[in-house]
Amino acid sequence: MSHGTRRQGFERVRDVITRHRRAWAEQYLGAFVEHRWRSELEEVAHQHHRIVAAKGRPPTLPQFARFATTAANHWTGGDLGALYTAIGEPAPSQQQRPARLLAGDGYDFARRVYQELGGKPVDRDTWVNSPEETQRQWQLSRLATESLRYLQLQEALGQPPTAKEFGAQRLT
Repeated sequence: MSHGTRRQGFERVRDVITRHRRAWAEQYLGAFVEHRWRSELEEVAHQHHRIVAAKGRPPTLPQFARFATTAANHWTGGDLGALYTAIGEPAPSQQQRPARLLAGDGYDFARRVYQELGGKPVDRDTWVNSPEETQRQWQLSRLATESLRYLQLQEALGQPPTAKEFGAQRLT
């Protein structure tokens, strides 16, 4: 703004912050990420074993997908078979992974679904003055997000999931 002294001050602060971020990452990031994947995979294994204990047999692939999808998305690229392997369990059937139904980015796909359903950005004015429209837009956003899970189930099953397999009762 004036004689450039503030610019040098900004660069010094930026460098100090960067140094501290790098030191934190070197010290804690590896352990943090390991804790995250271990806890998610342990939870999936726990759910799997609860079903085996309750029913006397492993869950079907759609049942497994209901509680394992998030962990599969986070740690195995959405591959439920690889998640079975990661928790030390055999997959319910030997599956050949079909061609990906979604070639591009999932976020872009969900955004397009949202727009095709009539979704629009909700600004503060809409949020304050039209709660019904805000609620409608939220529901459209949820449907768009669920479209990704639908595709994932279809890839896993090799066919479109039924309403029961998909869990359509959760959607209004």
